[in-house]
Amino acid sequence: QEPVSFQEPPSDLAELGARCRGLRHEETIQRQKEGLAELRGRVKVLERRQCSGAVKSNSEPLVVRMKDFAEKIVQQRGLELEPAPVPRVGSMGLSLSLQVPGHIPNGGSFRITNSTVSLEMPEATDLGEKMYLDVIGALGSLVEMKELSGMQPLQHLPQERRAEVGLQRKKALELLYRKIRNLQVHLERKEKMLKDYEGSVEQLRQSQASLRKCQEDISSLEDEAHREAEEKALLREALERMQLQLGQEKRLQQAAKRHKV
Repeated sequence: QEPVSFQEPPSDLAELGARCRGLRHEETIQRQKEGLAELRGRVKVLERRQCSGAVKSNSEPLVVRMKDFAEKIVQQRGLELEPAPVPRVGSMGLSLSLQVPGHIPNGGSFRITNSTVSLEMPEATDLGEKMYLDVIGALGSLVEMKELSGMQPLQHLPQERRAEVGLQRKKALELLYRKIRNLQVHLERKEKMLKDYEGSVEQLRQSQASLRKCQEDISSLEDEAHREAEEKALLREALERMQLQLGQEKRLQQAAKRHKV
C-alpha cells in the first residue's frame, strides 16, 4: 500500500513513533516468549501422557518430530527479530508504513508458525484422547457399563465445559475401577470356591475308590463264606453217611454174634 503521510506533524511525532515501535518490539518479544512457554508446556504434557501409557509407542516419533520442529521454528523465526525500518521523517511530514499481508515482520511470522505448530500438536493430543476414550469404552463394554459420562472429546468444548467433563471422566473412572475391583473380588471368590470344589471332588474320588475296594473285599468275604458253608455241608453229609455205615456194621456184627450162639 502507499504510505499515509501527515502533512503537518508536531515536532515530537518522530519520538512518539520510535517509542511506539519500541513498545511493539517489546510486545512481540513478550508474545513470542508466551508462545514458546505454552508450546513447551504442551510438549511436556504430551511426554507425560506418553510415559504414563495413554499414548501408544508408535506415536512417540510424531511427538518427538513435533517437538524438534517447534523448537527449530522458534529458534529460527521466533527469537530472530529483524530491526524494523525507522519511521521516515521528512521535511514535509512523517511517513508511516502500513504492511501488506505479504510482508509481515518476523513477529507476525512467528505467530503464524506457532499457530501451525499448535494445529499439529492438537492432532497428537486428539489422537491420545481418542485412544483413551476407546480404551475406556472397551473396558466399559467388557464390564457391562454402557453409560459412562464424560466420553465426548474436549476439542470443541469451552473451558468451563472441559472442567465439568474432566470431573465426569474422573467419576466414570472411579465407577469403572470399582466395577473391575468388584469383578476381581468376585472372580477370586469363584476361584476359591472352585479350588474347594476340586478338593471335595478329589476326596469324593478317594472315597469312591475306598468304597469300591471295600465292596470288593465284601464280595471276596461272601464268596469265601459261601465256599466254607458248602464245605461244611459236604463234611456233614460225609459224617452222616459214615455214622450210618458204622451203625449198619454194628448191627451186622451183633446179628452175627447171636447167630453163632
